[in-house]
Amino acid sequence: MNDSLNFYFKLGSVLALAVLAGDLVMSAMFGWSLGFMMALIMGAASLASGILLIFAAYHWARGVRPLAIMLAVAWLPAFGVNVWSNIGVATAVRMADVQQARAQKAVYQDRRDGLASAKATLKVAEDNLRDLEAAHAWAGTVKATGLRDKLTELQAAADREAARGGCGPRCESIKREIMSTQERIGIAEQRADLTQRIAAAQKVVASFADKVAATDSGISSAANQSTLHAKLLAGFQLGSDPDATKIMIANEATGIAIALVVAILSVALGLGSVWDRLMSLARAPHRIENPLTPADCAPSSLGTQPAQPPAGHAAAPSYGLRGRTIFTAKADRLRALAAA
Repeated sequence: MNDSLNFYFKLGSVLALAVLAGDLVMSAMFGWSLGFMMALIMGAASLASGILLIFAAYHWARGVRPLAIMLAVAWLPAFGVNVWSNIGVATAVRMADVQQARAQKAVYQDRRDGLASAKATLKVAEDNLRDLEAAHAWAGTVKATGLRDKLTELQAAADREAARGGCGPRCESIKREIMSTQERIGIAEQRADLTQRIAAAQKVVASFADKVAATDSGISSAANQSTLHAKLLAGFQLGSDPDATKIMIANEATGIAIALVVAILSVALGLGSVWDRLMSLARAPHRIENPLTPADCAPSSLGTQPAQPPAGHAAAPSYGLRGRTIFTAKADRLRALAAA
Protein backbone atom coordinates (compact mmCIF):
# COMPACT_ATOMS: atom_id res chain seq x y z
CA MET A 1 0.00 0.00 0.00
CA ASN A 2 1.20 3.49 -0.76
CA ASP A 3 2.29 5.14 2.48
CA SER A 4 0.48 8.33 1.50
CA LEU A 5 -2.80 6.43 1.64
CA ASN A 6 -2.28 4.97 5.12
CA PHE A 7 -4.07 7.87 6.78
CA TYR A 8 -7.15 7.47 4.62
CA PHE A 9 -7.33 3.73 5.17
CA LYS A 10 -7.03 4.24 8.93
CA LEU A 11 -9.72 6.91 8.78
CA GLY A 12 -11.86 4.53 6.76
CA SER A 13 -11.42 1.87 9.43
CA VAL A 14 -12.57 4.28 12.13
CA LEU A 15 -15.56 5.35 10.05
CA ALA A 16 -16.37 1.71 9.30
CA LEU A 17 -16.44 0.86 13.01
CA ALA A 18 -18.54 3.95 13.79
CA VAL A 19 -21.09 3.19 11.07
CA LEU A 20 -21.17 -0.48 12.03
CA ALA A 21 -21.82 0.50 15.67
CA GLY A 22 -24.59 2.89 14.63
CA ASP A 23 -26.09 0.24 12.39
CA LEU A 24 -25.98 -2.25 15.26
CA VAL A 25 -27.69 0.21 17.62
CA MET A 26 -30.47 0.94 15.11
CA SER A 27 -31.18 -2.76 14.57
CA ALA A 28 -31.06 -3.48 18.31
CA MET A 29 -33.49 -0.61 18.97
CA PHE A 30 -35.93 -2.10 16.50
CA GLY A 31 -35.55 -5.53 18.04
CA TRP A 32 -35.92 -4.12 21.57
CA SER A 33 -39.39 -2.90 20.66
CA LEU A 34 -40.28 -6.57 20.11
CA GLY A 35 -38.41 -8.00 23.09
CA PHE A 36 -34.94 -8.73 24.44
CA MET A 37 -34.38 -11.82 22.30
CA MET A 38 -35.35 -9.95 19.15
CA ALA A 39 -32.88 -7.22 20.09
CA LEU A 40 -30.10 -9.84 20.19
CA ILE A 41 -31.22 -11.41 16.91
CA MET A 42 -31.47 -8.09 15.09
CA GLY A 43 -28.10 -6.99 16.46
CA ALA A 44 -26.52 -10.25 15.26
CA ALA A 45 -28.08 -9.82 11.83
CA SER A 46 -26.69 -6.29 11.65
CA LEU A 47 -23.18 -7.49 12.50
CA ALA A 48 -23.48 -10.32 9.98
CA SER A 49 -24.53 -7.82 7.32
CA GLY A 50 -21.42 -5.76 8.02
CA ILE A 51 -18.76 -8.52 8.12
CA LEU A 52 -19.96 -11.56 6.12
CA LEU A 53 -18.80 -10.11 2.81
CA ILE A 54 -15.33 -9.54 4.28
CA PHE A 55 -15.10 -13.24 5.11
CA ALA A 56 -16.50 -14.15 1.70
CA ALA A 57 -13.92 -11.98 -0.09
CA TYR A 58 -11.10 -13.48 1.96
CA HIS A 59 -12.00 -17.09 1.16
CA TRP A 60 -12.63 -16.23 -2.49
CA ALA A 61 -9.12 -14.78 -2.77
CA ARG A 62 -7.70 -17.90 -1.13
CA GLY A 63 -9.46 -20.02 -3.72
CA VAL A 64 -12.03 -21.56 -1.38
CA ARG A 65 -14.83 -20.59 -3.73
CA PRO A 66 -17.70 -22.79 -2.38
CA LEU A 67 -17.30 -21.37 1.14
CA ALA A 68 -17.05 -17.84 -0.25
CA ILE A 69 -20.25 -18.31 -2.24
CA MET A 70 -22.04 -19.74 0.80
CA LEU A 71 -21.01 -16.73 2.89
CA ALA A 72 -22.12 -14.31 0.16
CA VAL A 73 -25.49 -16.04 -0.11
CA ALA A 74 -25.87 -15.94 3.69
CA TRP A 75 -25.09 -12.21 3.58
CA LEU A 76 -28.10 -11.42 1.38
CA PRO A 77 -30.85 -12.21 3.95
CA ALA A 78 -28.74 -10.66 6.73
CA PHE A 79 -28.48 -7.45 4.71
CA GLY A 80 -32.22 -7.53 3.99
CA VAL A 81 -33.11 -7.99 7.67
CA ASN A 82 -30.67 -5.21 8.59
CA VAL A 83 -32.26 -2.78 6.12
CA TRP A 84 -35.74 -3.79 7.29
CA SER A 85 -34.90 -3.14 10.94
CA ASN A 86 -33.20 0.15 10.08
CA ILE A 87 -36.27 1.28 8.15
CA GLY A 88 -38.45 0.44 11.13
CA VAL A 89 -36.34 2.56 13.47
CA ALA A 90 -35.56 5.48 11.15
CA THR A 91 -39.15 5.82 9.94
CA ALA A 92 -40.75 5.25 13.34
CA VAL A 93 -38.54 7.77 15.11
CA ARG A 94 -39.12 10.44 12.47
CA MET A 95 -42.87 9.78 12.31
CA ALA A 96 -43.12 9.89 16.10
CA ASP A 97 -41.28 13.20 16.12
CA VAL A 98 -43.56 14.60 13.41
CA GLN A 99 -46.72 13.38 15.15
CA GLN A 100 -45.61 14.71 18.52
CA ALA A 101 -44.73 18.05 16.96
CA ARG A 102 -48.13 18.17 15.25
CA ALA A 103 -49.98 17.41 18.50
CA GLN A 104 -47.90 19.95 20.41
CA LYS A 105 -48.50 22.53 17.73
CA ALA A 106 -52.26 21.92 18.06
CA VAL A 107 -52.06 22.54 21.82
CA TYR A 108 -50.02 25.67 21.24
CA GLN A 109 -52.47 26.91 18.60
CA ASP A 110 -55.48 26.26 20.86
CA ARG A 111 -53.92 28.37 23.59
CA ARG A 112 -53.07 31.08 21.10
CA ASP A 113 -56.68 31.03 19.90
CA GLY A 114 -57.83 31.31 23.51
CA LEU A 115 -55.54 34.28 24.03
CA ALA A 116 -56.84 35.93 20.85
CA SER A 117 -60.46 35.36 21.96
CA ALA A 118 -59.77 36.81 25.40
CA LYS A 119 -58.12 39.84 23.83
CA ALA A 120 -61.12 40.32 21.54
CA THR A 121 -63.50 40.18 24.52
CA LEU A 122 -61.35 42.69 26.38
CA LYS A 123 -61.31 45.03 23.40
CA VAL A 124 -65.11 44.95 23.06
CA ALA A 125 -65.55 45.82 26.73
CA GLU A 126 -62.99 48.62 26.53
CA ASP A 127 -64.62 50.04 23.41
CA ASN A 128 -68.06 49.99 25.05
CA LEU A 129 -66.72 51.73 28.15
CA ARG A 130 -64.98 54.33 26.01
CA ASP A 131 -68.19 55.02 24.08
CA LEU A 132 -70.22 55.19 27.27
CA GLU A 133 -67.87 57.68 28.90
CA ALA A 134 -67.71 59.72 25.69
CA ALA A 135 -71.53 60.02 25.67
CA HIS A 136 -71.83 60.54 29.44
CA ALA A 137 -68.75 62.24 30.77
CA TRP A 138 -70.23 62.36 34.28
CA ALA A 139 -70.44 58.54 34.45
CA GLY A 140 -66.97 58.28 35.89
CA THR A 141 -67.69 60.75 38.69
CA VAL A 142 -70.66 59.07 40.38
CA LYS A 143 -71.63 55.66 41.68
CA ALA A 144 -74.91 53.84 41.43
CA THR A 145 -75.24 53.54 45.22
CA GLY A 146 -75.13 57.30 45.67
CA LEU A 147 -77.72 57.79 42.92
CA ARG A 148 -80.01 55.22 44.55
CA ASP A 149 -79.85 57.14 47.82
CA LYS A 150 -80.78 60.29 45.93
CA LEU A 151 -83.63 58.46 44.19
CA THR A 152 -85.04 57.40 47.56
CA GLU A 153 -85.02 61.00 48.75
CA LEU A 154 -86.73 62.22 45.54
CA GLN A 155 -89.42 59.56 45.82
CA ALA A 156 -90.13 60.57 49.40
CA ALA A 157 -90.39 64.26 48.35
CA ALA A 158 -92.82 63.36 45.57
CA ASP A 159 -94.97 61.44 48.04
CA ARG A 160 -95.08 64.43 50.39
CA GLU A 161 -96.15 66.76 47.60
CA ALA A 162 -98.86 64.37 46.55
CA ALA A 163 -100.13 64.14 50.15
CA ARG A 164 -100.65 67.87 50.22
CA GLY A 165 -103.47 67.79 47.74
CA GLY A 166 -102.31 66.48 44.40
CA CYS A 167 -99.22 66.58 42.23
CA GLY A 168 -98.63 70.19 41.25
CA PRO A 169 -95.78 71.75 39.28
CA ARG A 170 -93.30 71.01 42.06
CA CYS A 171 -94.39 67.40 42.14
CA GLU A 172 -94.00 67.12 38.36
CA SER A 173 -90.49 68.56 38.59
CA ILE A 174 -89.60 66.00 41.23
CA LYS A 175 -90.94 63.19 39.04
CA ARG A 176 -88.87 64.36 36.07
CA GLU A 177 -85.81 64.41 38.30
CA ILE A 178 -86.68 60.91 39.49
CA MET A 179 -86.77 59.66 35.87
CA SER A 180 -83.43 61.34 35.13
CA THR A 181 -81.89 59.81 38.24
CA GLN A 182 -83.14 56.36 37.30
CA GLU A 183 -81.57 56.77 33.87
CA ARG A 184 -78.32 57.88 35.42
CA ILE A 185 -78.44 54.87 37.77
CA GLY A 186 -78.70 52.58 34.71
CA ILE A 187 -75.73 54.24 33.05
CA ALA A 188 -73.69 54.05 36.25
CA GLU A 189 -74.54 50.37 36.65
CA GLN A 190 -73.62 49.75 33.01
CA ARG A 191 -70.28 51.44 33.54
CA ALA A 192 -69.65 49.39 36.69
CA ASP A 193 -70.51 46.21 34.79
CA LEU A 194 -68.14 47.11 31.94
CA THR A 195 -65.39 47.89 34.43
CA GLN A 196 -65.84 44.47 36.03
CA ARG A 197 -65.83 42.78 32.63
CA ILE A 198 -62.62 44.55 31.68
CA ALA A 199 -60.92 43.46 34.91
CA ALA A 200 -62.03 39.85 34.40
CA ALA A 201 -60.97 39.88 30.73
CA GLN A 202 -57.56 41.25 31.68
CA LYS A 203 -57.06 38.35 34.08
CA VAL A 204 -58.05 35.86 31.38
CA VAL A 205 -55.69 37.50 28.89
CA ALA A 206 -52.84 37.37 31.41
CA SER A 207 -53.59 33.71 32.16
CA PHE A 208 -53.59 32.72 28.48
CA ALA A 209 -50.47 34.77 27.85
CA ASP A 210 -48.65 32.85 30.61
CA LYS A 211 -49.84 29.52 29.18
CA VAL A 212 -48.74 30.43 25.67
CA ALA A 213 -45.35 31.55 26.93
CA ALA A 214 -44.89 28.27 28.82
CA THR A 215 -46.10 26.06 25.94
CA ASP A 216 -43.75 24.51 23.40
CA SER A 217 -44.65 25.80 19.97
CA GLY A 218 -44.18 22.36 18.39
CA ILE A 219 -41.32 23.30 16.09
CA SER A 220 -39.56 20.13 14.91
CA SER A 221 -36.58 19.73 12.60
CA ALA A 222 -37.90 16.36 11.41
CA ALA A 223 -41.31 17.88 10.67
CA ASN A 224 -39.74 20.77 8.78
CA GLN A 225 -37.55 18.36 6.81
CA SER A 226 -40.54 16.19 5.93
CA THR A 227 -42.50 19.25 4.82
CA LEU A 228 -39.62 20.37 2.61
CA HIS A 229 -39.16 16.87 1.17
CA ALA A 230 -42.89 16.71 0.39
CA LYS A 231 -42.59 19.98 -1.54
CA LEU A 232 -39.60 18.64 -3.47
CA LEU A 233 -41.33 15.34 -4.28
CA ALA A 234 -44.33 17.30 -5.51
CA GLY A 235 -42.16 18.98 -8.13
CA PHE A 236 -40.22 21.61 -6.19
CA GLN A 237 -43.41 23.41 -5.15
CA LEU A 238 -41.57 25.37 -2.49
CA GLY A 239 -44.32 27.90 -1.94
CA SER A 240 -47.05 25.32 -1.40
CA ASP A 241 -48.42 23.87 1.82
CA PRO A 242 -48.41 20.05 1.44
CA ASP A 243 -51.14 18.05 3.13
CA ALA A 244 -50.59 15.40 5.80
CA THR A 245 -50.53 12.51 3.29
CA LYS A 246 -47.69 14.02 1.26
CA ILE A 247 -45.75 14.78 4.42
CA MET A 248 -46.19 11.19 5.60
CA ILE A 249 -44.96 9.82 2.24
CA ALA A 250 -41.94 12.12 2.30
CA ASN A 251 -41.18 11.12 5.89
CA GLU A 252 -41.33 7.42 5.08
CA ALA A 253 -39.16 7.88 1.99
CA THR A 254 -36.58 9.74 4.07
CA GLY A 255 -36.53 6.94 6.65
CA ILE A 256 -36.04 4.31 3.94
CA ALA A 257 -33.20 6.33 2.39
CA ILE A 258 -31.46 6.70 5.77
CA ALA A 259 -31.79 2.97 6.45
CA LEU A 260 -30.33 2.02 3.06
CA VAL A 261 -27.44 4.48 3.32
CA VAL A 262 -26.45 3.25 6.79
CA ALA A 263 -26.63 -0.43 5.80
CA ILE A 264 -24.70 0.07 2.54
CA LEU A 265 -22.04 2.27 4.15
CA SER A 266 -21.54 -0.31 6.88
CA VAL A 267 -20.64 -2.91 4.25
CA ALA A 268 -18.75 -0.64 1.84
CA LEU A 269 -16.56 1.05 4.46
CA GLY A 270 -15.78 -2.28 6.10
CA LEU A 271 -14.67 -3.87 2.83
CA GLY A 272 -12.82 -0.81 1.60
CA SER A 273 -10.85 -0.23 4.78
CA VAL A 274 -9.50 -3.81 5.02
CA TRP A 275 -9.32 -4.77 1.34
CA ASP A 276 -5.55 -4.40 0.96
CA ARG A 277 -4.80 -6.33 4.16
CA LEU A 278 -7.45 -8.88 3.21
CA MET A 279 -5.79 -9.60 -0.10
CA SER A 280 -2.36 -9.78 1.54
CA LEU A 281 -3.58 -12.31 4.08
CA ALA A 282 -5.31 -14.31 1.38
CA ARG A 283 -2.07 -14.56 -0.66
CA ALA A 284 0.30 -15.14 2.26
CA PRO A 285 -0.04 -18.98 2.63
CA HIS A 286 0.93 -19.43 -1.08
CA ARG A 287 3.99 -17.14 -1.12
CA ILE A 288 7.61 -18.07 -0.26
CA GLU A 289 9.16 -14.82 0.82
CA ASN A 290 12.81 -16.09 0.74
CA PRO A 291 13.17 -18.78 -1.97
CA LEU A 292 16.36 -20.93 -2.33
CA THR A 293 19.10 -19.57 -4.50
CA PRO A 294 21.47 -21.73 -6.62
CA ALA A 295 24.20 -21.12 -4.06
CA ASP A 296 22.01 -22.61 -1.34
CA CYS A 297 21.69 -25.83 -3.39
CA ALA A 298 25.44 -26.37 -3.79
CA PRO A 299 26.87 -29.55 -2.10
CA SER A 300 28.90 -27.48 0.30
CA SER A 301 25.78 -25.81 1.61
CA LEU A 302 23.82 -28.98 2.19
CA GLY A 303 23.72 -30.37 5.67
CA THR A 304 21.52 -31.49 8.39
CA GLN A 305 20.76 -27.95 9.53
CA PRO A 306 18.61 -25.54 7.53
CA ALA A 307 20.62 -23.18 5.33
CA GLN A 308 21.04 -19.64 6.59
CA PRO A 309 19.50 -16.86 4.52
CA PRO A 310 21.88 -14.85 2.34
CA ALA A 311 23.36 -11.66 3.77
CA GLY A 312 20.98 -8.75 3.66
CA HIS A 313 17.88 -10.97 3.63
CA ALA A 314 15.47 -11.28 6.52
CA ALA A 315 14.93 -14.64 8.10
CA ALA A 316 12.29 -16.63 6.24
CA PRO A 317 9.04 -17.45 8.02
CA SER A 318 8.52 -20.82 9.63
CA TYR A 319 6.91 -22.38 6.60
CA GLY A 320 9.97 -21.33 4.43
CA LEU A 321 12.47 -22.89 6.88
CA ARG A 322 10.46 -26.06 7.02
CA GLY A 323 10.45 -26.30 3.22
CA ARG A 324 14.21 -25.78 3.10
CA THR A 325 14.76 -28.49 5.73
CA ILE A 326 12.74 -30.97 3.68
CA PHE A 327 14.74 -30.02 0.58
CA THR A 328 18.03 -30.61 2.45
CA ALA A 329 16.89 -34.02 3.73
CA LYS A 330 16.01 -35.13 0.21
CA ALA A 331 19.39 -33.96 -1.08
CA ASP A 332 21.14 -36.01 1.65
CA ARG A 333 19.28 -39.13 0.59
CA LEU A 334 20.12 -38.60 -3.08
CA ARG A 335 23.79 -38.13 -2.20
CA ALA A 336 23.81 -41.33 -0.14
CA LEU A 337 22.28 -43.29 -3.05
CA ALA A 338 24.90 -41.91 -5.46
CA ALA A 339 27.76 -42.90 -3.14
CA ALA A 340 26.44 -46.47 -2.91
